[in-house]
Amino acid sequence: MFIRFMVVAVLLGVVVATGCEARLRDNRTVEVVAANDLMVPISATSSERKINITAKSQGGPFSAYVYLTKHDDAVKDNMAAAPEDLFLGRALKVEEAEFSLDVPANEEVMIVLTTVNTPKVNVDLSISN
Repeated sequence: MFIRFMVVAVLLGVVVATGCEARLRDNRTVEVVAANDLMVPISATSSERKINITAKSQGGPFSAYVYLTKHDDAVKDNMAAAPEDLFLGRALKVEEAEFSLDVPANEEVMIVLTTVNTPKVNVDLSISN
């Protein structure tokens, strides 16, 4: 009985040590409306990870910004004028954007989509790791 307990404890320790965080898979179509930025947060994890983001317009240009939420105060008022080094990725006035990002441990990511010269645009958004 003691040996069985020790085996289970060791296996549990291995699972915890290697991380048992869920895979990130989010595919959706979102409506981005002028003067009302669409914000999509991605929760922090306890280890560094790679995140892939693809956004494709269904008609009309958009801009996409990706940054760590710790920079929220510095970028949220005027994203177009914020310094480049505050962003993990940025694509301006495009119909398709693709990002492959290395996100540090314990950092939440924010994706912001805005319209460009259109009242609204539908965007197919895919987020994975």
